[in-house]
Amino acid sequence: PRRAGRRVPRGAGAPLVGGLAAALVLLAGGELAAQRPAGSSGPDSILRWEGERHGTLGPTGRRLFADRIEAEPGFRGSFGYCHATEGFRDPLILELYDARGTIRPRERSTTWYPSHLELAWKGAGLAVREVKLITADDMLVERVVVTNASEEPADLAAYLFGRGTPLRERFRSEQLSVDLSGAANLAPLPVEGDGEGELERLLGAARTGRRALAPGTCTYDAIAYVIPDPGEGAFAFVALEGGGEGDPARRLPREAEVPLPDARPRVAELHLLVMAPAPQGSPEGGSPASFELLFDDGTSERVEWPSIAVRLGEQPVRPEIAPGEPLSTGTEGRARWRFLRLPGVGEPAMQLSYRPPPGRFLDRVRMEKGAGWQVPLLLAATLEVPPETGRLPVLLGEPNFHGLPVHLVLAGEEFTSSRTPGGERALLRRIHLEPGESETFGAVLAAGRRRLQTLIRAQERAASATALEEHLREYGSWFEQRVPRFTCSDPLMERAWHYRWFLARHCMLQLDVPSFSLPVFYESLHGRSRTAVTTDSTAWILSEVRWLRDVSFSQGQIRALLMQQYPDGLLPCVRIGERGGSRSHWTPAAAVGAFEVHGSMQYLKEVLPLLRRNLEATLEHLDADGDLLPAPPGSEHTGLGWMPSFERLVPGPDGSEPRLERVELASYAFASARALARGCRVLGEEEAAAELDRLADRIGAAVLEKMWDPRSSFFFPLRESDDEPIRCREVSGLYPFFAGLVPEEPRFLKALESLVDPAEFWTPYPVPTVSRSEVAATGTRRPTVLPSAEAAVIEALARALRGGARPPIDAVALRALLDAYTRLHFEGGDPSRPLLREVYDAETGLGSGPPDCFQSAYNDLLIRLVGGLVPRADGRIELHPLIHGLEHFRFQGVPYRGRLLDIAWDCPDGERIHEDTPEGYTLRVDGERVFHAPDLARAMLH
Repeated sequence: PRRAGRRVPRGAGAPLVGGLAAALVLLAGGELAAQRPAGSSGPDSILRWEGERHGTLGPTGRRLFADRIEAEPGFRGSFGYCHATEGFRDPLILELYDARGTIRPRERSTTWYPSHLELAWKGAGLAVREVKLITADDMLVERVVVTNASEEPADLAAYLFGRGTPLRERFRSEQLSVDLSGAANLAPLPVEGDGEGELERLLGAARTGRRALAPGTCTYDAIAYVIPDPGEGAFAFVALEGGGEGDPARRLPREAEVPLPDARPRVAELHLLVMAPAPQGSPEGGSPASFELLFDDGTSERVEWPSIAVRLGEQPVRPEIAPGEPLSTGTEGRARWRFLRLPGVGEPAMQLSYRPPPGRFLDRVRMEKGAGWQVPLLLAATLEVPPETGRLPVLLGEPNFHGLPVHLVLAGEEFTSSRTPGGERALLRRIHLEPGESETFGAVLAAGRRRLQTLIRAQERAASATALEEHLREYGSWFEQRVPRFTCSDPLMERAWHYRWFLARHCMLQLDVPSFSLPVFYESLHGRSRTAVTTDSTAWILSEVRWLRDVSFSQGQIRALLMQQYPDGLLPCVRIGERGGSRSHWTPAAAVGAFEVHGSMQYLKEVLPLLRRNLEATLEHLDADGDLLPAPPGSEHTGLGWMPSFERLVPGPDGSEPRLERVELASYAFASARALARGCRVLGEEEAAAELDRLADRIGAAVLEKMWDPRSSFFFPLRESDDEPIRCREVSGLYPFFAGLVPEEPRFLKALESLVDPAEFWTPYPVPTVSRSEVAATGTRRPTVLPSAEAAVIEALARALRGGARPPIDAVALRALLDAYTRLHFEGGDPSRPLLREVYDAETGLGSGPPDCFQSAYNDLLIRLVGGLVPRADGRIELHPLIHGLEHFRFQGVPYRGRLLDIAWDCPDGERIHEDTPEGYTLRVDGERVFHAPDLARAMLH
C-alpha cells in the first residue's frame, strides 16, 4: 500500500483534499485527511508529485484544459477550449488585500496529483491553501482555506476576476415585460389598397399581422421575452416605413416610440428582440436605421442598426439556438447585437442589449427608419432588473473559441459584485479572522454552451462544500470502470502502467460537435499543432486505448479522421472547422487492430472501405514511379525528426527537388494492406482480401529487393529517381520487422544485430532514431530517442522472436529494451516523477519538448508481451508471452471480444502471490479458469 502524507491546515475551516479518496474524513478542528483504502491503485496514490511539475494540471474537462498553470493564486496561465486557444489566459485570478495592499505569496509549495493541484503559500501573516481542478463538465474549481497565522486580527478583501475574456456582471434578474400595444405611431394591418399582398409577402404575416411566433412567453438564454397577444385583429409587432415610392411598406410610419416601465432606483438592462426581412436592394449611402434610447433626465443615446452586409454576410448564422459573436456598436460597450434563432421563425432575429450609464434610467425607446429598403420589426422587449438582495452575483464572458460560442461564468461563494482597487470588474468577499482562525470558500469558472445552465452550475458548485469530493469520486470512477488492472514484481513497470492510463485520460476530450461526436485523444495538450487529431499519433493511440472497456474511445479517434477524409482518400490532421497536414502513419492497420480487440462488426463494415481508400490514395500520391515504395514530400512528413538521409540528396540536373523512398512508409503500407485483408476476410469479402494480400506481397517484395542491402545487412531508403540506396543507418531500417514484412531467414534477421551494437543503436538510452556511427559521421547532432520509435522497435524484435527462425538476439534483449523504454517514462529516471516527453537524448536520457506526450504505446506492449495476449481477427485467444524474468504479474479485467480476461503469472516457488490463483501461468475468462500451465507457455484457445 502507498500512503500519502497528511496535511493539516491550522485552525477551523472547510476541508481540503489531499488526493483521490474512497472516503473523505472531516477531522475535528476543520482538519481533513484523504484516506485511501489499503492496496489502493488509484492514480493519485501512485503518481503524486511534489513540486510544480512543469506547470501541468492533470484533470481535463470535456472541452476545457490547461496548457500551462502557474503557481499563483487562482488559475493563472494559458488554457485551451477544444484546442489550443490563443488569448485564453488567466481566467480566474484570486487576489487578497489587507490594509497595506495586495498580499503576495512569500513562501509557496505545490503538490501535483492526477486529479487536482494543491498550492500552499504564506504572506503577510496568512497561510493560504488552495486546491485547483477541472471537472468533467468544464469547470475550473478552486477551494481556498485562508488562515490567520499572525497574533493580530486580520481584515481581508478577496477579489475574483479574470483577464482571459471580457467579463461583465450578471445577476439572477427579474424580467419586466414591455407592452408594445401602447407604442406611439403604430399603423394598423393589413394595409388597405395597392400593395397589400406585397406587404404581407415582405413581412411574412397573416392578415392579423402576427409573425410565425407563438404568443405568450418565449424564453431565450435567461432573457424572458413577453410577446404581446392583445387578441384577434391586433398587432404583434412594431414596423417602420420602407424606402422608396415603390415600396409597399411606405404606408407604415417612419418611426415608432415605445414607453418603458419605471424600474428606478435599480438600473435595468434593456433587451430588444428585432427582425428585418432580407432587403430587395439598398441605395448607396444614407443613414442606417437606428434605435434612440431616451433617459428620464431628457438625454438620449443612439444605437445604429448593424449594416445588412454585417448581419447577413460577414457574420455566420448557425442553425443551433445560440448567440453569435457580439457586434460592436460604438457606445462604449453599453450596447451589444447578437444573432438569435427563435422557434418557428425562419429568418434570424437579432437581440439588442443595452445597459445605461450609471445614474441614468431608461424612459422610452424610439425606432427610426433609415435609408434603404429594410423594414425593421420589433418583436418583443424586456427590462432585466437585478434583485435588491443581489444573490450570488457572477461575471459573465461570451467569447467565441474556434467558431464555437461559449459562455464563461465566474462565481464565488458568498461574493458580491465589486471592482478591484485597480478598477477591474470583480467579485468581492470580506473576511475577518481572529488569530488562528480559518475561513473557507469556493470559486468557479464554468464554461458551457447554454448561459442559464452554465450560470446555475457555476453558482451551485461554488457554494458546494462537497465539490471536491464529488470530483474525486467521478475522476476515480473513470479508471475503475474502464481501465484494466495490472500488478507485477517490477514496481517501475507497474507505476508506468498507471501513468500511461493517466496520460490517456489527460489527453482525452469530448468535443461533442458533428465531426467529433465521440471522445478523441490528442498527442499533447501543449501547442496548436498537437491539440488536434493527428495522423501519425492516431495509430499509436488506437493501439493503447483499444484496451479500455469502452469501444467509443478507439472508435471516436478513427471516426474523427474518417469524417473529414479528403475526397481523394487521404487522411488529414483535423481540428474543429479545419483539416490539413499529414504525416506518415499506419492508421488502417491500427484501426483493424482495434477491431481485433473489441470485435464490433458494424464498426468494421463502416471503416474498412474508407481505410482501404486511404491506402490506395497514399500510394497514388506518394508513389510517383509506381514501384510501391512511397516517397514523402519531405523529412517532416516522416514524424521521425532529423533524418540525415534527406541531407544526402542533391537536386537533379534540371534543378528538380529529389524525393526519397522511405522504408517506414513502405512498411506502413505493407502492414495496412495485410491488416485490411484480414478485415475483409472477417466480413466474407474474400476477393477483396485476396487483392489486398497480393498488394501486400508486392510491397514486401519491392522492399526486400530494393531496400535490403546485403553488404550492410540493413534496410535503406532509396533515391526515387534511380533507386540508389542512401546508406544511412536510421531506425526506420528496422521497421520492416515491425510490420511483419521480413521472412524468417538468417540473412535478414542479421539486421537486428545492429540493435544491440553499442557502435550503432545500443546507446545508454536505446534506441536512437539515427545510429551512433551515422551521428558521428555528421558531427552536427546528438542521437535522439522518440517514444514512438522505441515502441516500434520493441514490436519489431517481438515479431522476430515469435517467428520460427531464431534471431541473433534473444528475449533478454527484448526485456532490456522494454526496461529502457520504461525508464523514459520517469524524468531523470526518478520513479517519483512520472512524465513522458516528445524526444530524449540517447546518451543522457534528458527529455525535451512538451510534457505528457501521448504519441506512442506502452500498456499495449505490456498486455501483449508480458501478459502474452495476441489479438486475432478470428476472435480466438492466443497466448504467447515474451517477457520473462518477472516473479509475478497479473492483468485483471482486460476486455477482449466482449469478455473480460484475467491473466496471471506466479513463479512456482512455493509462495503464492495471488490467493485465488495457483502458481504458474493462468487465464480466466469472465471469472472462469480456462487455461493453466506451470510455465509461461504458448497456447491457442477457442
